[in-house]
Amino acid sequence: MPDGPDGPDNLEGMAFQLVLQKLGTLEQNTKSIVALLQKVITQLEVGQTETEVPMASYAQLYPEIAEVEADAPAADAVAPAPPARPWYHWFLKKGAP
Repeated sequence: MPDGPDGPDNLEGMAFQLVLQKLGTLEQNTKSIVALLQKVITQLEVGQTETEVPMASYAQLYPEIAEVEADAPAADAVAPAPPARPWYHWFLKKGAP
């Protein structure tokens, strides 16, 4: 009985082609990893480090806000909160109607 287009030989051939394709992809990825590791190792051996970027302060990032805060009154100059109202204890009494 001849094998059709979906016969066992065709399935084995397709599976073999798929395995070859995956093997080629694996080989390419392995080579790229080796090249990347070589680059990292050479940089570590030389002792080169990336230049550090200076950290900006809040005032440097937002100068207009720093000006507003400078014009604002000090925290001590703010009026204190009013005293607690004495009637709130009425709600806390036990046995209140």
